[in-house]
Amino acid sequence: MNRTSGKKNQTTNSIVPAPIILPEELFILPIKMRPIFPGIVTPLIVPSGKFTAGVEEVYRTTGYIGLCLLKEEENEKDAAENIFRFGTVARILKKVNLPDGGTNILVSTLRRFKIETILSTDPFLISKASYPDEIFSGSKTVTKALMRTLIILTRELAQNNPLFTEEMKLTLVNMNDAGRMADFVCSILNLEKEEYQSVIETANIQERLEIVILFLKKEIELISLQKKINEQINEKMDKQQRQFFLREQLKWIPLNLFPGKIHRNERLI
Repeated sequence: MNRTSGKKNQTTNSIVPAPIILPEELFILPIKMRPIFPGIVTPLIVPSGKFTAGVEEVYRTTGYIGLCLLKEEENEKDAAENIFRFGTVARILKKVNLPDGGTNILVSTLRRFKIETILSTDPFLISKASYPDEIFSGSKTVTKALMRTLIILTRELAQNNPLFTEEMKLTLVNMNDAGRMADFVCSILNLEKEEYQSVIETANIQERLEIVILFLKKEIELISLQKKINEQINEKMDKQQRQFFLREQLKWIPLNLFPGKIHRNERLI
């Protein structure tokens, strides 16, 4: 039921994948710090505990998990009340048990989902899930213009950010999907968790692009301000160093001009 199947195209005689059937009841795995966006393959470490057992069960059965961001990271006991209601559904590709009892899983994130209601908290956190479709509003021209703006601003950010690799740049340039482009750029920004979450919860593609562009501009302004502050600090330090060396030179000038007249232990300045 939850596996991708395929059927033969009678015209081209090729295999056409059937749509993935996602489960209505979804095991929820709370995550920390930032959400994981759709369209990537990434490893996750699940600490030893009830969620490890849940991952084991899911891997053995459906293979699908819902990744939801924790609102307060220090409060993990009541996870059902401490998670955002929108997240990303993922398929577990690989699982490795760790010596400390935890689990390392490799997941492929597929699309956004919404928790409609919590069905169970014991032994596992299970929700009834819905999968909202992405909404395309506005003209193609506007969407294309927003995508170009996103690329230009991201390139500007990359010039002042050494963590932005060449691989990231190539990935961005080769993207044609507006929604995935917005998700990708948002994932590499340094935002508050509520800001990340706002993008996860935005199904409208044009609105999502606009939100990420706003975050991108704020990040560029912040980096520009940091650069200006660093330059001012360096300039002040250089000035202090020059004044220090000048004072040291002035101390020794009279000793060289009038040898024997000034005791070497005498303080001149």
